[in-house]
Amino acid sequence: MPRTSPRTSFLWCPPRMSAITPAKGPSQAGGSSPRPFCGSHQIPLGSHTARGHNWRYTSNLPMFCPHCGESTSVSVGRCPACGAALVQNTIATGVVPFDTTGLPPGAIFGAMTGLGTVAAPGATIEVAVTVDATGIESPKAAGPLKVGQAFGPRHHIIKLLGIGGMGAVYQAWDAELSVAVALKVIRTDAQKGASSEAENRLKQELLLARQVTHKHVVRIHDIGELDGIKYITMPYIQGHDLATALRCDGKLPVAHALRFARQIAAGLQAAHEAGVVHRDLKPANIMISGSGDDRQALITDFGISASTDQATSGSVLGTLEYMAPEQATGGAVDGRADIYAFGLILYEMLTGPRLVAAATPQARVDAMKQRFDEGLVPIRSLDGSIPAPLEALVMRCVEKDAASRYRTINELDAALARLDDEGGLIPIARRLTKPMVAASVAVVLMLLGGTYFTTRRLVTPAKAHETVPVLVTDFDNRTGETAFDGAAEQTLAIALEDASYVTVFKTTDARAIASELAPGKGGRITRDIGQLIARREGIKVLVAGAIEKRGSGYRVEVSATDPASGNPIATTTKNVGAKAEVLGAFVSMAGSIREALGESKTEMAKLADAETVTAASLDAMSAYVRAQALQIAGKYTEALPEYQRAVDLDPRFGRAYAGIAGVYANYFKQRDKAEASFQMAMQHLDRMTEREKYRTLGKYYLDVAGNYEKAIETYETLVKLYPADDSGHGGLALAYVLSGDLPRALPQVRQALEIYPRNSLQRYNYAMYSMYAGEFATAIEQASRVRQENPTLEYAWLPIAVSRLAQGDVVGAREAYAGVAAMGAFGWSFAQLGLADLEMYLGRHRDAIRVLRDGLAADVKRNDSNATARKYVALAEAYLAIGDRNRAIEASEQAAKLSPRESTLYPAARVLVHARKYDEAARIANDLDKKLQRHTTAYARQIQGEIALEQGRLGDAIEAFSDAQKRRDSWFSRYLLGRAYLAAGTSHAAEALAEFERCLKRRGEASDAFIDDMPTLRYLPPAYYWLARAQESVGSAVEARKNYEQFLTLRADADSPDPLVVDARRRVSMR
Repeated sequence: MPRTSPRTSFLWCPPRMSAITPAKGPSQAGGSSPRPFCGSHQIPLGSHTARGHNWRYTSNLPMFCPHCGESTSVSVGRCPACGAALVQNTIATGVVPFDTTGLPPGAIFGAMTGLGTVAAPGATIEVAVTVDATGIESPKAAGPLKVGQAFGPRHHIIKLLGIGGMGAVYQAWDAELSVAVALKVIRTDAQKGASSEAENRLKQELLLARQVTHKHVVRIHDIGELDGIKYITMPYIQGHDLATALRCDGKLPVAHALRFARQIAAGLQAAHEAGVVHRDLKPANIMISGSGDDRQALITDFGISASTDQATSGSVLGTLEYMAPEQATGGAVDGRADIYAFGLILYEMLTGPRLVAAATPQARVDAMKQRFDEGLVPIRSLDGSIPAPLEALVMRCVEKDAASRYRTINELDAALARLDDEGGLIPIARRLTKPMVAASVAVVLMLLGGTYFTTRRLVTPAKAHETVPVLVTDFDNRTGETAFDGAAEQTLAIALEDASYVTVFKTTDARAIASELAPGKGGRITRDIGQLIARREGIKVLVAGAIEKRGSGYRVEVSATDPASGNPIATTTKNVGAKAEVLGAFVSMAGSIREALGESKTEMAKLADAETVTAASLDAMSAYVRAQALQIAGKYTEALPEYQRAVDLDPRFGRAYAGIAGVYANYFKQRDKAEASFQMAMQHLDRMTEREKYRTLGKYYLDVAGNYEKAIETYETLVKLYPADDSGHGGLALAYVLSGDLPRALPQVRQALEIYPRNSLQRYNYAMYSMYAGEFATAIEQASRVRQENPTLEYAWLPIAVSRLAQGDVVGAREAYAGVAAMGAFGWSFAQLGLADLEMYLGRHRDAIRVLRDGLAADVKRNDSNATARKYVALAEAYLAIGDRNRAIEASEQAAKLSPRESTLYPAARVLVHARKYDEAARIANDLDKKLQRHTTAYARQIQGEIALEQGRLGDAIEAFSDAQKRRDSWFSRYLLGRAYLAAGTSHAAEALAEFERCLKRRGEASDAFIDDMPTLRYLPPAYYWLARAQESVGSAVEARKNYEQFLTLRADADSPDPLVVDARRRVSMR
């Protein structure tokens, strides 16, 4: 019978089973039988009505201190023995028991609530706790295992770390791994219903948490059962939880709070990307490891997590103090609930813990209701030193209406990226009616980017200035010398845009508008036409110029005006004695314009100190401008000799060398020639502006050094200093993709296109990244736009063809490859590789061999080693598929000799492994490992793992694949880890299932598995077969049949015999 407590208190629930009974109310007439609940949980006592529900808490029992176990009265606020505060962490509601043992060592337990279905508004839900006082044990004595006990042959219990209602967590020694681990078990003294619930929760935690691989997420190692006790193991984290840190330290410095916030957001991003919503994010579920500047935040406890594939509703799960409004009412819950909790956590890191004010249960629920109804007090009203942008970010996270928060964790992460380490806003380019963009040089140099690092401190461009969009018109060349045309404007634009706040409207876009405004004039941008363009596009400054002959010298003039009013801003003239001095004059005159735009004297002094003329030769600059124009038009083979002419005329023209390197790296895929040109470029960094230096070294890190982490660092610096640099955003996007961080890449490439919509390269990249993300319709749409704007770019057909094939449109894919084949020798060669990939995707390997042989003959004749190597790899895979082992080995070895690219070496090594040439494959792995880059070492581990898998060393294989995944989370790492888990037997089928499900969710990444503009969709179909095998192993027969049938549909016309096809047909026929 429910009882009403005469006074409000907290109860520490002892280890023996208590009973929770629901009150009779409008939705519960007749009541309900008691349900089990127990285990070192603090239960609030008292009563409160909130949001249409009447909550009553009752108890007449003594309590135990959670710290020392001393018995005390329910009415006292502190333990008389140790002085610890007797304050609850959990509110017990409804009738479903819950578990709080998912935290690693050092965390606070008992802070999570699992609630049953919410009663209808107005219903009374009453919680009554009754315990036989004579049977109460101290929390310290609870737990199914004892310190010092051997738990099977592998684990030895070191100490009890925490205990919850349905389980306990121990520190244990893992004899097999020779490390300490956290061992989580289900309590054996729980009643059957609770045990079943705990087992379900344990399985849920395993299945969901295993899907999340990230350095800021605690990963589950293993699951097992011994002597009737189910357990999981996790890393043992040396440290403490964030809740403890906040209780001890109060609020954190802004820089520390933001560092943890970025790490937590990164972990959440990985979870949401894996399809997992945490739903119980709170300081107690965030571990802090390390010390000083090396401290790391790690997210733990996925015990009540849910898949993001469908929003959950009808139940209340989470912790009261960090619960989103939609969670508390049993509404639909998605990733925005995690964003709400993230906001509360960041709020507390900046202002201190909120929970100290809630000293009673009623105050606690009042605080929840007040938070829902009124929101939180603005941060700056508590601490005026907190930057306003940081406050705005936090307050948006904790909006009551989920629709008003950040829509996704990716959007939140992007917002965090716009803040500096102290919470201030990093200046970004202002969006105009048509996007403003970088200087004319950046139009062509869109392939180039990077950060310039030397032992000296770099000149940092001014940032504290509103973005100023500028249009440079065609200068009035009165000399009759055509060498000045384009070169003068280009030089001035480069110098102007060395200021971070200046963004120069793309000349190509301006000419297109000029052709509309003045048809038949050749798109010339006169002063009058320029004024019309500037008014139409919202450009603030119009720059015009003139060059005329004066005796043996020249007189040059530059003027800047306000296009809206026509009022002059600045005019400057200069007389020079020789033609060779003209370009230098324009550089110095740019300083006068920048000073008139409000640049500080300090920055102008820096400009004077760092004044640089990009090219010493006017003719060299003219050739460079022509090369840029050709490269923008996608005419790479024609651009290359113009760049070469530029360096012939000026051997110290660093940016021209960088242009040559970009063409070799991105179009011809010839890394050795690209490296040689980059080396020449870097010998002449002194001839570049700061912005050019950033771009050049960034591109070097990407295309030659393969140091993607360094590329990310440098591009982030570039876009921080020059927010309107489209090539910087594009380069950062590519660096993210190559490092395996696709979610962060898409916003960057979109930003590049907002700045410069006609950037064909970045639109092509957007199409490719969309294809990687599985957004095939978007990929086709964007690539089609590239085809319209730049019909000479052969690569634009790639996302169209592969995306059509992924959508099941085989005919459409063939048509796309036919389109690229008609574009010349390079296009025909590219099409043969694509058609071979298509045939192998369908299981027709003999047809693929015929296509590849024809393509190889042409590639060898053209002396194209890169194209030859790619086809040899595909040919080796095709031979292996039909059982021709010797030819497969020969083709693989040929590929490895021809190209040092990872996209050739890794698949060649895979063929050698499956052809049982383990030593040869191991040598390739060793070579990749010596490159010391994260992605190359990841490939090395994957090769080593496949060797181990083929040799039956499953433990070594799983370890190698897991290590590879940590280095770079690629599609192949997931696929191979799934294969290894499945080979380990039914006890690991759940892990295999999670990996293969992830492969299918990330199927777009299989389209170009090595991120090298190379079709590889042939790797995808077997994933359906292996997913079905995993589903079959865990008892999901219906789902398994669906995936077997999907695999057989894709391979309906496969060559015979195909072992996987034969086995799939057999398994389907047995059902």
